[in-house]
Amino acid sequence: MSDHRPRIRELRGEILTRLATNDQLTDLLEAVDGIDDGGDVIVPAFVSRAWHEDDGAPDPPDVVVHVMVRTETEEPRNLRTEASFNVQIGFEYRPSIGRSQLTTWPDDVLDAIAAVGNDRVAGWYWDGETGGTDPTFDDTINRFVAGKTFEIRRIA
Repeated sequence: MSDHRPRIRELRGEILTRLATNDQLTDLLEAVDGIDDGGDVIVPAFVSRAWHEDDGAPDPPDVVVHVMVRTETEEPRNLRTEASFNVQIGFEYRPSIGRSQLTTWPDDVLDAIAAVGNDRVAGWYWDGETGGTDPTFDDTINRFVAGKTFEIRRIA
C-alpha cells in the first residue's frame, strides 16, 4: 500500500480553493449577516470538528462549509496503484440563519457545492457526485447539516 496522504492533502486543498473562489457559493454565504468573506467559512473538516469538540476552540461561524477527503480503496494496476477517494463536502448552519434566508437558500448552497464538486480536476479521474443529504437538524451541534459526496480516482 502506498501513502496517499500527500495526494489527499493536495486534493483537499484544490477543492477548498475551488469552493472559496466560486462566486456563486461565496455570494450565497455572504448573504448571511456577519459573513464578509464567504471563503473564510470554507474549511477542512478537522477545523470544523475542532470548533465543535474542543473546549478552548472559538465558536464556529453561523455557517460553515467543510471538506473531508479519505481513501476508499487501493488496488495494484499495471505496476501502479489506483486509489479511490471519497470527498465529502458538508454544509452546516444555525437555525436562525435558515429562518432569515430565502426558503431556497440551503438548496442553492448545495447546488453551488455540487457544481464545484462535479468540476473535474486535472490529473484525477472524476466519477462525480455519488450521494448527498438534505438539511436535517443535528441537536448535538444545534445546527442544520447537509452535504454532498463525490468519488474520485487517481493512479500513481
